Amino acid sequence: MRRDGNEPGRIPLALGFLGTACFALLAYLPTLCPTAYTGDSGELALAASTLGIAHPPGYPLWTLLGRLATLASVRDPAPALNLFSAVCAAGAAGLVSVLLGMLTGRVAVSAGVALAFAMSREVWAQSVISEVYALNLFMTAAALVAAVAGRRGRPGLLLLAVYLLGLGTANHPFVLLAALPVAGLALLSKRLAGVGFPPAIRLPLPMLGLFLLGLTTYLYLPVRWSAGPEISWGGFRSLADFLDHVFRVQYGGVGQGEVDATWIDRLRIFFDILGESVPGPLLGIGAIGLFGLHRSGHAGRAAWLALFFVLSGPATAVAIRYSDTFRDRSVAEPYFLTAVMASFLLCGTGVGFLDRLASRWFGGRRALALISTAAFTLLPPALLWARNHSVCDRSGSTVGAVYAETVLRSLPPEARLYAIGDNETFLLGYFHRAQGLRPDVTLTDCSLNLFLEAYGADFAKRSRPDQGRTRLARELDIAFADPDVPIFYTEPIGLGGIRGCRFVRRGLVAQFLRPGEPPLPIDPEPLLVPDTDPDDYHETLLAATMWLRAGEYRHEQGQRSEALACYDEASARAHRIASMLRLLGVAYLELGERDSALARFAEALALDPGDVMTRYHLAIHHSRAGRLTESLAAFDSLLVAEPDHPKFHAVRGIVLAKSERWAEAVREAKTALRLDPGTEIARVLLDALRPGPETGGEAGRAEVQRRLEALERRAAFGPPALRADAGLPPDDSSADGT
Repeated sequence: MRRDGNEPGRIPLALGFLGTACFALLAYLPTLCPTAYTGDSGELALAASTLGIAHPPGYPLWTLLGRLATLASVRDPAPALNLFSAVCAAGAAGLVSVLLGMLTGRVAVSAGVALAFAMSREVWAQSVISEVYALNLFMTAAALVAAVAGRRGRPGLLLLAVYLLGLGTANHPFVLLAALPVAGLALLSKRLAGVGFPPAIRLPLPMLGLFLLGLTTYLYLPVRWSAGPEISWGGFRSLADFLDHVFRVQYGGVGQGEVDATWIDRLRIFFDILGESVPGPLLGIGAIGLFGLHRSGHAGRAAWLALFFVLSGPATAVAIRYSDTFRDRSVAEPYFLTAVMASFLLCGTGVGFLDRLASRWFGGRRALALISTAAFTLLPPALLWARNHSVCDRSGSTVGAVYAETVLRSLPPEARLYAIGDNETFLLGYFHRAQGLRPDVTLTDCSLNLFLEAYGADFAKRSRPDQGRTRLARELDIAFADPDVPIFYTEPIGLGGIRGCRFVRRGLVAQFLRPGEPPLPIDPEPLLVPDTDPDDYHETLLAATMWLRAGEYRHEQGQRSEALACYDEASARAHRIASMLRLLGVAYLELGERDSALARFAEALALDPGDVMTRYHLAIHHSRAGRLTESLAAFDSLLVAEPDHPKFHAVRGIVLAKSERWAEAVREAKTALRLDPGTEIARVLLDALRPGPETGGEAGRAEVQRRLEALERRAAFGPPALRADAGLPPDDSSADGT
């Protein structure tokens, strides 16, 4: 990259940085989230405020810097951390202005494009909540600025760029998307060659050393764990544990997601997301920028920018596994923030090229040239501000606080609450521990990541598989050791039907009842769920979950119309979340609203045609409606997709038994037990068919059909107290809680 004769000096670049950063921050401040946001924000805020250890890869740099930010607001760390994100994003925009200024020589229009980058949808949305992505943008931009500046004759900055990459990786590994461009800038420079030793030979070892020096920030994880932090996701008993955490092995690694999508689907999702942040005309101007760079003799700059875009955009889309239809697309948006930065860098070169052409075109007509430059500078950020301000405004985003306060305040004194699901646990943990809400309540995490003290001092030191195997036994021991302590779960899973225990819904929580224990009286106030961003997965999921649980409680109380109204509210919130639509379909079926149930199932399958659980519930619906042939065909299709799914075999056996194909039903039940000896539905089915239904005549057949219908209902709706509901004697085989 050779210098231009009109390359801006340090003072204009500094002014561009300050102007861009200040205007971006002024735009962010009124839209900051006032409290802990949904998703990971609660956990990150709690980790920063207590110097804890967050979920993999741990984010030690964010945690340490976030701790400094929380000193400004000790009682309520989340607002200070939301502001920290805004400062990082504004700083990243300022650095983009500097980078574009060095690349194009046009400081004013560079500042305008950088401010437009700050106003883009994905960047703005991540800049007003407690998340790691704004800091990731700042570290990426800082490394690129240092590399470009070092390329121009200051080799020490090249080494700084590599150190920043290592340090940034200790915040989020996506900063490595800039590694290849930075390394290329450092190692392929002819202008920095020493006598007989080009940079490609002189610099690699110092660069590697400085990169590793930045990575040493990860040593925070084992050091802090040894001190016993208040919250810690996992343990660090060995090097293997440490590497498991840093490389996200428990999430399947870098290239493994929950659902595989074809590379065509991934690219489509990427370009859909990119189009939301970068308007089409600006992308077109970016293509003009590449042409302009090449035409003006800067082919190296064009190649560098194109490489950065491909690595952070299409290559990342192909490498990361996710599906647009499995969860809402907003979950994938943060993956492409670096690609948004690369796109605006391309846009900036194009705008700079057009501004230079306009200045030449107008010649001596200085006023017209200034008007042209002003238009190029002001129009992009103004248009994006108008487009995204209301969408990215999180100043009223309080659904997380409403959820946590509603749940915790509804509990009786000295209660024990088991939280299930990371995002709900994060919110409950933040308000319970960071803000001191309901300190008399004992909060325990069933997801086995945080808040494990109640399971015993040795539990956190066990391996994660061992924790999972012994969790239910520990919870039963705790429950019967102190039968006077009321126990609640955010979801009724795990212990129902064991030792005669059961669950009853109590507002947004479910009470765990030991034998003979009466449900506690509760009269929850009317649920008021704030408006949520319909395009945000975590917000809409939480809001829909609250309405769904409220409806389940009203249904248990016999308040059918109130339950239906709650389900309708949940449906309106969850119109883009297939898993929630499936749950609502089941809830409507249980309420007898078959048309609404089928509509939710159809919506779920439209979003995720491969959702086997939705197809499972439709198969059961066909059977309960008397369409046994259709039900068997649906189960056959399911077993083609998942031939070793024991529950599918067991419930297909129920449908076969309803069709009086007794021998085939017994074979399916035995197949299910062979695949999983703990398949309770299959065991109950075999007992219901023993002795043969034919021996009892018509009365025997009728009794078996009654048991089958009860068993099928439990297969559809749960909970797993199967034997009693099927009219069979109790079975104590699960009394040990395992």
